[in-house]
Amino acid sequence: IEKGRLSASSELAGMAGDKGCTPVQLALAWLLSQEQVITIPESKNRSHLEENLGALEVELSAEEKGELDRLAS
Repeated sequence: IEKGRLSASSELAGMAGDKGCTPVQLALAWLLSQEQVITIPESKNRSHLEENLGALEVELSAEEKGELDRLAS
């Protein structure tokens, strides 16, 4: 994924708002759901770490994963 491309998407922001999470949390949750993908999120400070950990609480349906796949391609 091109750095910043997915997180800058207005569609991603809308999906995140609907799910009650941040776009970063949604994108990270999607990455974590991928097989054979190792995700190493940047955590420069405590607030980034807390936001990243919040991604573990985001559950994605198959439809949402497909939509995120489409946005990332």
